[in-house]
Amino acid sequence: WLPCFLSEVVRQFGRFSSSIMPSYRRSQSTIRVATVTSLSTGDQIPAACRPVAVSFPSRYIPLFGLAAASFAIFGSVFLNRLHGHDIGGIPWPYISDTAKDPPQAGMFAYVMTVTSCIIVWVVVINYGKAKNDIEIVYPDSSDSDNKCTRRNRTALIAGLISAPNLGLLACFDTKRTPELHLLFVLLFFLPCIVYLFIVKSLYELLLLRANMQAKKDDNSTPVEVPYKSYTSLKT
Repeated sequence: WLPCFLSEVVRQFGRFSSSIMPSYRRSQSTIRVATVTSLSTGDQIPAACRPVAVSFPSRYIPLFGLAAASFAIFGSVFLNRLHGHDIGGIPWPYISDTAKDPPQAGMFAYVMTVTSCIIVWVVVINYGKAKNDIEIVYPDSSDSDNKCTRRNRTALIAGLISAPNLGLLACFDTKRTPELHLLFVLLFFLPCIVYLFIVKSLYELLLLRANMQAKKDDNSTPVEVPYKSYTSLKT
């Protein structure tokens, strides 16, 4: 009902604006928000579809995820010790065992769900960045199914499979639903490991390709390659 309600509000607002401003020509009666389109230099943006975008340094987004996960883990341990709850009978308990009782159970589930959303964000951004890097280091390649592209897509799938299970394993705790908790732990960590190894191998291939392009010159002089990402892989 909410989309229908908002659509009706927008439509009625369009009628009202037409009555008070007859000279204003509207191409559409709907408002399109957060639509990002790709335009070449000099292209005119259509009046009916003006993009709305937010500029934000994407390098800080993983830090938000790390901060949220750290807050959930250390907060659960602190609340567990504060209330004197059971930790499973071992000196260094599993994080899940410290978050199986309220109030830390609710806090752990909520923050880890937020963290899983941030991970999805990071996975998608990294996919787009790697796609741009592939286009840079393979400028003459018309094969869209090359090795780098396949690995990038596989990493995207593995990351999107893994991320939601982090929130689910936090929601289904070890006290009330231990079997489901263990299932979501496996569904989170196994695809996550696959994702990390694929991303590492992808950037190794991109760096190798960039170095090969730098050496392709008849006069044996260095060729500048516009690829500076993950240069630490050289070591």
